[in-house]
Amino acid sequence: MSLRNFIHNETVLLYIAIILIASLFAFFAEKYKKNNYVRFKINYFISFIILAFFATFAGVGIDKWNYATYFVQSSWGNPSGSFEPLFVFFMLIIRTFTSDPKWFLEIVAFLTILFVFIGIYNLKNDINVGYAVFVFSTMYYLQSFNLMRIYLAMSILILFAYLIKREHYLAYFLVSCICVLIHYSCIFVVMVMILSYFLRCKFDFRLSYPMEILIGAIIVFVLTFFVSYYLPAILSLFPAMADRYSSYLESESSSIGFGWLFNIFPFVIAIILAKDTNENARIVTETYFFMVLFLNVAGYFIAIIQRASILMSVVSIIYIATLIYKRNESLCSNENLISVNFVGIRLFVKFKTIKKVIICYYIFAFLLYLYQYLEIDQINNYQFIWNVF
Repeated sequence: MSLRNFIHNETVLLYIAIILIASLFAFFAEKYKKNNYVRFKINYFISFIILAFFATFAGVGIDKWNYATYFVQSSWGNPSGSFEPLFVFFMLIIRTFTSDPKWFLEIVAFLTILFVFIGIYNLKNDINVGYAVFVFSTMYYLQSFNLMRIYLAMSILILFAYLIKREHYLAYFLVSCICVLIHYSCIFVVMVMILSYFLRCKFDFRLSYPMEILIGAIIVFVLTFFVSYYLPAILSLFPAMADRYSSYLESESSSIGFGWLFNIFPFVIAIILAKDTNENARIVTETYFFMVLFLNVAGYFIAIIQRASILMSVVSIIYIATLIYKRNESLCSNENLISVNFVGIRLFVKFKTIKKVIICYYIFAFLLYLYQYLEIDQINNYQFIWNVF
């Protein structure tokens, strides 16, 4: 699509309007959160309704045709498709009551948005809800039109994110294990919880915070090349998964580009903002950062891992908004400086500047996704689902 056609595309303008209006109502909700709880709930509900309406009744997305076909062909005695068991079970429950695929697609889409908003609401006292909704809507909302299973699993992880805030790590670990039965890539979230447990309980760090990040990043890079080389052999030990994901195991590139730097940028910000939080929160943030780094670099060699990085990156919905809220509460003014000390080099950045950079990053990422994937993901020419199925 040419830039001229992109700018004048009616669907692009519609998506921009949806994201803009929903985000504005979410920021209004944040504004009224402390002094007018009724206005907070009204604005938050309007933001939810806008995103839920266009997601639930979207008749676009290349994968929806596949899901609709599998749904129609499925029965309790003959489930169709090689999906994860819990997703198949959910599909068959809906299939018991209707054979119309529209209902199934609409229910999955609605629950995805609902779980995200409930998850953010559960953390409303510890999070900037405006930033949380803004990050979700710009970075991940439109992708949920297409990648339905992985985003349903993601929304459940967001729904129970309050368990991390309360440091109920075992409970969140169990939730992550359940989500693996909806989308296998959630195994990386399980690995994050296991790794963060060992880092919290088994190791006594004597290094400075910047050195922890540097050494951890070096270890991740070494591990990435090792796993990328041996993963096909490891996966071959599990025939069911190997048969399903064999096409993803093909190397897409022989070298590493710079796209991974763009993808991990929100987590770099999270690392900077998390340096003054309590030790448990800082270690969990570090662990997510290392996993996202691993997934994005390894994604250059194995496509299946790149897909998994999409799920892991959604954690930024909670972490960025939480850390921004904590900084807003702890600093007397947005003009306060945040020190960034890395290998002896100390820089000072205004907190207000960091917030502006975050907003600009997600706006750019949103427009970049539209420009590159509008036609590939077949979310162009938006129409309602009842006009399609």
